[in-house]
Amino acid sequence: MKRFIAHVFVIVVAIALSAVTHAEPKLEMHRVGVKADDGSGWNTAISTDGSFAVLTPIPFNDSRRATPRLARPAT
Repeated sequence: MKRFIAHVFVIVVAIALSAVTHAEPKLEMHRVGVKADDGSGWNTAISTDGSFAVLTPIPFNDSRRATPRLARPAT
């Protein structure tokens, strides 16, 4: 019986820790519904930090989804 209770305790602690370490990603919205028509009917979507650019046939949203980094255990 003690072994069963120990297993249940370990499972409960594991579930509790997984719930604590799970964080929702943060959404940063920079621009919404941007029309940057280059004359050909396409919109040049350049990221806010300038790391990439793409052509889109419709207005675009410039956003970033950042997931918080989890602390690494000390070694």
